[in-house]
Amino acid sequence: MKKYLLIGLVSLSLFSCNKEELSKLKAENHQLRMLSEESDSTINTFMGHFSEIEQNLAEIREREANISITSESKGLSQSEMKNRIMDDISAINDLMVENKQKIQELSEKLENTSNNNSQLNRMLASLKKQMKVQLEVKDKEIASLKNNLEELNFSYKELNTNYTELTKNYEEQKEQLATWEQTIDEQTETIAQQTASLNTGYYVVGDKGVLANKNVIVKKGGFLGMGKTSTLNTKLDETAFNKINITEVTTIPVNSKKVEFVTTHPKESYELEVKDKLVQEIKILNPDLFWNSSKYLVVKVD
Repeated sequence: MKKYLLIGLVSLSLFSCNKEELSKLKAENHQLRMLSEESDSTINTFMGHFSEIEQNLAEIREREANISITSESKGLSQSEMKNRIMDDISAINDLMVENKQKIQELSEKLENTSNNNSQLNRMLASLKKQMKVQLEVKDKEIASLKNNLEELNFSYKELNTNYTELTKNYEEQKEQLATWEQTIDEQTETIAQQTASLNTGYYVVGDKGVLANKNVIVKKGGFLGMGKTSTLNTKLDETAFNKINITEVTTIPVNSKKVEFVTTHPKESYELEVKDKLVQEIKILNPDLFWNSSKYLVVKVD
């Protein structure tokens, strides 16, 4: 009777420790997945704003082309040429101001967003590259616009006022894009770190003595030094484990007659590869399910 009571107390102690570890690891895993879902929504917002900025830049190029055509037109009076060019410059200025506002919205959105999605990582890098190219193109286009205006034979006083404002807005926009680029770099680094964390797993295989020496399992319970049982340490040291990318590694070498899982992993998520009465390796069939409860795998062998 005492023997059965002792076994029951040991089982209850082991279950409580594993349950505490399981709850802690599940909470950590849930937080990382929430960050990943948030990044998908952010991608859609960024792409919508970027598309609008692209459309404005395209219209700016058309307006600049109109200025060039107007300056070369022979059937227009000097007054008509001046009015048309003034209209185009005014439209360009409005578009640049609108772009400035949209980029400011993107900057604020980026500063208030946390991400851990590799797709967003690639998108942000692509946006940064495209905006850099656009800035280089606009530098050349504005220089060309200035040359065209200087070739016209009428007063530049009114035109110069608009052109100065246009250049000022453009420089402010360029400065904001530089700030945005820096923020993207910081977000990209954060994404890389969070993605690596989400895809990282740890495993260790060994007999009872090896696991105890590495402080992976500890003895608890008992009475007056008697009846203690080995259970999983609730404060695991990552240096005692093999670190892997769980999206790439799907087999864990074992080479033992007997295998016992100390950590919790659904049976349907893996299978044991047996040859010559030895368990050669653990084959992970469903990585998401296998590592869902814990990013740690502890296997005791005999």
